[in-house]
Amino acid sequence: MENIAKDFLKQIGVKVREIDEESAEVELGGWGLNESVVDFEKKDLNPALWKDKKLKKEVTDQIWKAIDSVLDDVKLKREDVTSIFLEGSNLTYYYNKYTDIDIHLYIEGIDKNEEKKNEVGLAINEFNKKEVFIKDTHNNLELYLMGEEQYKRLSGPRYDLVKDEWLANPEKIDVPSEMYKAAVEIALTFARDLDLAVGEIKRDIVEYIALEKEIEDMLNVDVSQFKTARSLKLDEIKADLEALATKEQLIKDMRRKAYSEEYVPQEETLYYIKAGETDRSYTLYNMIFKILQRFGYIDPLKMLKYNIYKKALENKDFDSKSEYYLKQIIKVLGLFTQINLQDEDLP
Repeated sequence: MENIAKDFLKQIGVKVREIDEESAEVELGGWGLNESVVDFEKKDLNPALWKDKKLKKEVTDQIWKAIDSVLDDVKLKREDVTSIFLEGSNLTYYYNKYTDIDIHLYIEGIDKNEEKKNEVGLAINEFNKKEVFIKDTHNNLELYLMGEEQYKRLSGPRYDLVKDEWLANPEKIDVPSEMYKAAVEIALTFARDLDLAVGEIKRDIVEYIALEKEIEDMLNVDVSQFKTARSLKLDEIKADLEALATKEQLIKDMRRKAYSEEYVPQEETLYYIKAGETDRSYTLYNMIFKILQRFGYIDPLKMLKYNIYKKALENKDFDSKSEYYLKQIIKVLGLFTQINLQDEDLP
């Protein structure tokens, strides 16, 4: 990124906030920038959520309220849900005060009912956009619908919300410092590539606007060559957007691989370090993803892909609505370097 001080603050975990909703012309779609990265070991579980390794009643009540609201939207009842698990960093000793609470719903047989699966998935997405926090905390509720394959390959600590008991207990994991160093160094190679790609689309948009201005100001001059150049520049912007969407997919696939049954770390790789065998969060691939997320790259990339790229692709209207889409891209590009701090974020 362009500002070393901002990079450093993000790297050490200072909270990065979304741009002011009133000033954003982009629908943020729930992409928060406060997500946890792989954090260092704490003495106890998150005291805001747990007491004597039991989920606090007020936390349980609020989670059930969130689940019931989603089920009501899709005309389902609690008994229709086969399993409800809590997973993620808040079930370990490696969390921070902004770590999401990951709540996974599994409905047996839903994979065979595509219409219902999509309906539930949409309701969950709409809930997640609201960014519901446990009272008096910064811990955001994130709901997920699990498919059968995902249900089969669950790993790491899990808490059964229905039975109010641990299915897999939290463990203190010996993650060698070399693992952190390796993950950071590899993440930085991705970050440098993304910096170049983001810079390229910024420059192409500036050039496009400059050509547009030149054409508007010309009188009694053949502007056909300028219009051709402008059209070619718009094609470059589309290619830039395509490249960023591809990079987002590559990074996402890398994280998915960390949790896949096929992924087995190989000792012959230069950066093989033994970790993540009991908790896939500590596989190298997932740590790289989380570090990029902390650096502030993942969420803007998601917004570019899902709120702009895929929308324009589905509607096939990028050329006819180029001014609209360029405004949306410019808003999202600002998130790659923007950071807002409050007193509470500083030591």
